[in-house]
Amino acid sequence: MVKLIMGLSGSGKTKTLISLVSEAIEKEQGNVVCIEKSRHLTYDIPYQARLIRTDDYGVRGNTMLLGFLCGLHAGNYDITHFFIDDLNKILDDRSNEALEKFLDTLSAFGERENINFTNTITADPSGAGDGLKKYSLFRQRMRFAFWGFLFLIPGVRLRYAEHAEALAVNLVGFENDGE
Repeated sequence: MVKLIMGLSGSGKTKTLISLVSEAIEKEQGNVVCIEKSRHLTYDIPYQARLIRTDDYGVRGNTMLLGFLCGLHAGNYDITHFFIDDLNKILDDRSNEALEKFLDTLSAFGERENINFTNTITADPSGAGDGLKKYSLFRQRMRFAFWGFLFLIPGVRLRYAEHAEALAVNLVGFENDGE
């Protein structure tokens, strides 16, 4: 499965990624790998996850990154989840079409090898095409933020209490529901 966290700079994408890495370490049986372009996450990622910097290996571009990921998996079949922070800093072709093709390739590879991919990208989610939206967590995150906001308003909490259980279930999963 491929997930894409899109947002503008400062919208909390990396913080979300860090919390998802910690969650994956606790829940998954295999190895978790976090990939970044340069040294920003050194003290934020738990030591149980393998942190790899693409600058250390000269990885630049769509094809090189895909080859790098395949090589990492070939060397360690126990990898169950790759997290890639700020994908657009690593890729050379940042167009929506190229990104969609890259994510489709990751999706096919992930399904074949039973690997999950979670990526962040700095971009305006409103400019994303349908091909990117199928991977995006942005819409779900906004829906959760809306419901969370409603529960903070006095009085609304009681009126919408029946939705609390559904909200809690949705918050735990972060699965793309195809909307």
